[in-house]
Amino acid sequence: MAGGNSIQDRDLVARCLKRDPAAWILFARKYSRLITLAVNARLRRAGVSLPAQDVEDLQQDVLTSIWKERKLEQLRDVKNLAYWLAAVASNETVDYLRRKAALDPAPLIPFIDISDDDARDIVPAHMTNARDLAMQHEFSGALADAITSLSSTERLVMKLLLFYGKKQDEIAKFLRIPRGTVSSHVVRAKEKLQKRLRDYRSDV
Repeated sequence: MAGGNSIQDRDLVARCLKRDPAAWILFARKYSRLITLAVNARLRRAGVSLPAQDVEDLQQDVLTSIWKERKLEQLRDVKNLAYWLAAVASNETVDYLRRKAALDPAPLIPFIDISDDDARDIVPAHMTNARDLAMQHEFSGALADAITSLSSTERLVMKLLLFYGKKQDEIAKFLRIPRGTVSSHVVRAKEKLQKRLRDYRSDV
C-alpha cells in the first residue's frame, strides 16, 4: 500500500512540476491538512496562538510559495514528501512570525523580551544576551519544548517572566498569589529547565 502511495505521489509531483493545474489542485487537496498540522505544531513550539483564519491563510501561503517558487524541484525523494512538506510549512510559519513581529508591537515570537537576569540561570553563557538568544532558533525551540514539561503553574509563571518580561511582583498580583510562591515556582522551574537543557550547556 505504501509503495502504491509512493508511485501515486511520484506521478502527482511529476505532473505538478510540469505545471499541470489539475494535478496541483489534487496535490493541494491531498496535503492541505498535513500542512495545517505542521503550521499548528510550529506555532505551539513558538508559544503562539493564532485565529483559525490566520492559520488557514498560512496554509495557503505555504501552498502558494511551493507552486510559485517551484519548490517541488528541491524535493530529492518523493518518499520523503510528507516530511519535506512539514519542513517547508514550518519554515514558512517562522518567516510569518518574524514578519508579524517586525510589524506588530505585541510579542508574537518568544525570547525577544527575555532579560539577561532572567535568562542567566537557564541558558548557556554564550547565549545570555537576550537579542542574540532570539536569533538562536534551535535553542529557542528546545527551550519552548522544555517549558511544556513544567507543571501548569510553573509554565504560566515562566512564560510571564521570560516571554512577556513581567516582574515577579507583577506575576504575583496577576495570579493573586504571594510573591514568595512565585519565587518558589521560578526556582523549581529554572532547576528543571537547566536539567532539560544541559546538552546546550555542555557545548559551551
